Amino acid sequence: VSGEVNLTLNEDMALETYVVIAGNGSINMDLNGHNIIRDQATALYMNSDDIEVNIKGQGEVAGAQAVWANAGTANIYEGTFRSNAVKGGDCIYASGTGKVNIYGGEFFAEVNNEDFAEPHYSCLNIRDAYRGTASITVYGGTFHNFNPADNVSEGRGTNFVAPGYKSVEESKGIFVVMPE
Repeated sequence: VSGEVNLTLNEDMALETYVVIAGNGSINMDLNGHNIIRDQATALYMNSDDIEVNIKGQGEVAGAQAVWANAGTANIYEGTFRSNAVKGGDCIYASGTGKVNIYGGEFFAEVNNEDFAEPHYSCLNIRDAYRGTASITVYGGTFHNFNPADNVSEGRGTNFVAPGYKSVEESKGIFVVMPE
């Protein structure tokens, strides 16, 4: 990608391999009521420091990681995001110099009972080796079975919620992030 690109989905996409997003510029992606699904592996993979992806519109993105920002910035405004990995994956994953800003959308954490002593729900995760360079910041959104202000993926008490915002449990296991 070079410059600004507007992309509107016109049909559902069943991916056999991940979509690599790289280049210099920005992509404004409108899900437009359609889905991007990849069974058991990453769906959208960002790998360029000079790329910004803005995801809007209704639709679903799913994969072992629905969105993986290894470099560049992903801004999520709308849509539904989930991991569809058998053992549980992360809806949103960051590593390298990747940055993810969440302003809205709906996020579903899947349980991983095999790798942890107690049921572990993971939704937002930064690869451990990159906690100093990668980031996830939450300004809004609805999270199922996952509290972004008490993130067990990074260690109990880890807070991805932006300053001036709070995570409120609206009903059992459903957390909504909003201004304080």
